[in-house]
Amino acid sequence: MSEAGPSAGLLTVGVIGVGHLGSYHLQKYAGHGLVSEIVLFDVDGERANQQAASVDSEHPVTVCGSLSECLDAADAVSIAAPTSEHFDLAWMAINSGCDLLVEKPIASSSEEGRSLVEAAEAADRVLHVGHVERFNPALQELDTTDLRPGFIEVHRLAPWNPRGTDVPVIHDLMVHDLDLILFLVGEEPVDIQAAGVSVITGSVDIANVRLTFPGGCVANVTSSRISLAPMRKMRIFQRDAYLSLDLQSGSRELVRMRDAGEPLQAGEQSVMDLEERIITRSPFKGTRDALAVEIDAFLRAVSARREGSGVPDPPLGVSGAEAVRALKMGEEIARAIESS
Repeated sequence: MSEAGPSAGLLTVGVIGVGHLGSYHLQKYAGHGLVSEIVLFDVDGERANQQAASVDSEHPVTVCGSLSECLDAADAVSIAAPTSEHFDLAWMAINSGCDLLVEKPIASSSEEGRSLVEAAEAADRVLHVGHVERFNPALQELDTTDLRPGFIEVHRLAPWNPRGTDVPVIHDLMVHDLDLILFLVGEEPVDIQAAGVSVITGSVDIANVRLTFPGGCVANVTSSRISLAPMRKMRIFQRDAYLSLDLQSGSRELVRMRDAGEPLQAGEQSVMDLEERIITRSPFKGTRDALAVEIDAFLRAVSARREGSGVPDPPLGVSGAEAVRALKMGEEIARAIESS
């Protein structure tokens, strides 16, 4: 970790792994006001040099010749290497005194993830995990306190892409929705029923799971990485309301039942002839850049810790503990698929 210098208050940030996801992290850091310098490391040095040369950055960008050089220079790092490398890289970053943002899933297993959470807590370092769907524009300005889900249906379908296939589709894609569901329902399931099929890889490529929660909510989740067209949709049904989230377009639509005599609000119209009580609200389309918001939350948490206010609680981003919870559920789903 670098020592505070003339740019005290600003951060030297590192990006470890500048492939597909890492390049996006680099772009967001390149224009952020809390950053003074960016350092990069990738096992493919040529790729790191190409990324450094091509990014439009407001800050100096330096390619490091070794991982240790990168960690020594950085105050905070993004880890965007393959999942199998997350644990070792994150462990080294914590031991080097860095705050860190690890792409999802946090590690290859929930046991590894818990070890990282404990290490970060012991070192008083920020540990965020890249569950970027939490910052999806479809959730922008959504008051989650009004949600009382009774049934949730999710479809996350993606065309075949070799990237990410070092883990089952549960950890590659479904883990996003598991995190969202745990966040929105506020409980952990008491029953898991799942089925999955391996089609192209040696692990599960398409999976379906039914989760039952203590409060009565049921969630049905389907994830596939062998679909012809992409889809990322979540539908939430509850008493007197239906909410549709299109996570791909960043939009949402609300259909609700108004009280007798309640006037229509701006943007609402009746859609069914039930005494004109069933109404729809004009679709909302969010505009925020999900990754930019996630990066900003991470950097603000790091700044708060360095200023002496400690690791923010609750965290500004998705905490390591929350990521472990979603990963653990993914493991339980994988075991349910094996037993089925």
